[in-house]
Amino acid sequence: MARSSLNNDQKNRIMQLSSDGFSQTKIADLYEVSQGTISNVIKMKRYENEIAKRDQMMTNAMAKGVEAAVLNGKLNTGRNNKLLNG
Repeated sequence: MARSSLNNDQKNRIMQLSSDGFSQTKIADLYEVSQGTISNVIKMKRYENEIAKRDQMMTNAMAKGVEAAVLNGKLNTGRNNKLLNG
């Protein structure tokens, strides 16, 4: 399996060009790669962006949950719960 000759900056630019309405074929011609390579870059970047969004949402939700538990005095830590809440 061949490694991509496109660096991360080029991949980001490919995403921008795609978002701006350029066809995958035109982008492929610009970077002298196949349309399939462009398609794979777009899929992978979308996947990476989705994972990053979900990670951020999870981090935010956990932070809000811990904050609420601390404010309510109900931090549930399982077996140590008795120690914390009396």
